[in-house]
Amino acid sequence: MNYIAIIVTILLVMLLFFALRELMCWYWKINKILNEQTKTNILLSKILIQLGGNLESKLKQVAEIEDTNTHDYLDDQGKTRNVTAKTAEKAGWTLVKK
Repeated sequence: MNYIAIIVTILLVMLLFFALRELMCWYWKINKILNEQTKTNILLSKILIQLGGNLESKLKQVAEIEDTNTHDYLDDQGKTRNVTAKTAEKAGWTLVKK
């Protein structure tokens, strides 16, 4: 007899918990907020993919700092160009010694 009363009590407590949980989630708009957050995450994922990223990418620990200083380089025609080192390296130009 005691086992049946314990089981019934546990079942009633669980039923009351789930009923009150739904009521509280409805009252505080938690379900609506969760749905909107899910939509936002989907949109952000689409934007990330459109920008060329992927969802598995990890943040880089050390960000590379690009040198933006310009120097004079000689191009293929012998003209002097004032460009960054990265641009000159890609074009195969030589640095002008001062």
